[in-house]
Formats: sequence, structure tokens, C-alpha cells
Amino acid sequence: MTYETFRNEVLQGLQCREIGNVSLSLTKKLKPNGQMKYGVVFNNLTTNTSPVVYLEEYYEFYQITRDLDTVIDMLAGLYRTLPVIQLDKNKFFDFSTAKSRIIMKLVNTAKNRILLETAPHIPFQDLSIVYYYLISNSDGIILDMPVNDKLLMKWGVDTLTLHQQAVTNYNRLLPVKFGNLNQFLLENGSLEKEYYTAILTITEAKNCIFYQMNF
Repeated sequence: MTYETFRNEVLQGLQCREIGNVSLSLTKKLKPNGQMKYGVVFNNLTTNTSPVVYLEEYYEFYQITRDLDTVIDMLAGLYRTLPVIQLDKNKFFDFSTAKSRIIMKLVNTAKNRILLETAPHIPFQDLSIVYYYLISNSDGIILDMPVNDKLLMKWGVDTLTLHQQAVTNYNRLLPVKFGNLNQFLLENGSLEKEYYTAILTITEAKNCIFYQMNF
């Protein structure tokens, strides 16, 4: 099954699941390192934000297991666990309240030239530091929104101010953690390599979620 067919099959499968008052659509977005990512938008009609779940890692899981129903069930189950987020627009667009949620990430400059054209950033050797508004970080799932030039202008601050705030926030919002239980079980013979790969793939997929604004 091609990736395009997989995406359409997943969309149709989700539309047949009971997942509440939500409309579904496919989307694509240019992500860090120049990657075009494809995902499903879960447009909750009662809120002003919608979660988007990227499908690349789920496709990898499908290629290992050939189990499309399980993929669809996992996506439906994942959506049910995601928080319903109603952003306070006044607080979000006010830097004095939004600044406590600013974080930063490193991306490859050469592979992200298009992305960097509309995003505040600071060069760091052959990389660039970019910025995000952190919505949530719990149970291994980081939910965030990228900061672009339009949002920076709305906040009325410059890139240096943004960077200083991200440095201040980083250890508090994204503390360093070590360890991988699945790797430990694999090394000790408690997991078959094929199933370990599938589990690890979906564990990584938990970080392939972001929220887009509907306003």
C-alpha cells in the first residue's frame, strides 16, 4: 500500500469510528529539516484549536505489522486522550502572559530555508534556533505551536527578547530525562526485535502531534 493510499484509508477508517463531535481532514505541512509531513486534522467544532497527528510513523508501523485496523484504532484512541484546548486569545496574543510558555528548538539551517523565511530565529553554527509556544508536556506528549513572524509582531517583541525568555523557561518546561525501557527489555531478551521496532515507532509517534489555531 502506498503512503497516499494509506492516508486515505486511515481517514475513511477514522470517519467510521465513534470519536465525538469532530470533523476530519488530511493536511500537509513543511516541518523542520525540510520534511513535508502529512497528517489528520481532528477539528473539534466546540474549541478554537484542533490537534493534528502526523502519519509517517504510523505508516512505518503499518509496514511492519500490515494491520491497518490497529493503526486506525490507535489513532482514534490517541485522539480521545488528547486534551480539549480552548486558548484564551487575549492571553495568547499578550506577550506578558504568553512568554512563560516559550521554548526553543534546533533545526538544520540549510534544510529549513523556507521555514526560516517566516520564523524568528538565531543562527548557531550550521543550525538555527527556532521558537515555539508550549501548550502541554505530559505523558511523553509535547504539544506546541510554532512562533512565526506574524505572531512575533503581534507580541511586539524582537527575536533577542524571545530567545532570552526561551532560555529562562527551558529547564523548567522541558527538563532532561534519561532511560528507555523498551531498549532495556530488548537488550535483555524480553522483546522480539520486530515487535520492539513497532512499539518504539509508535512511542516516537506520540511526539508527532501539534495544535493549530482555528482563529
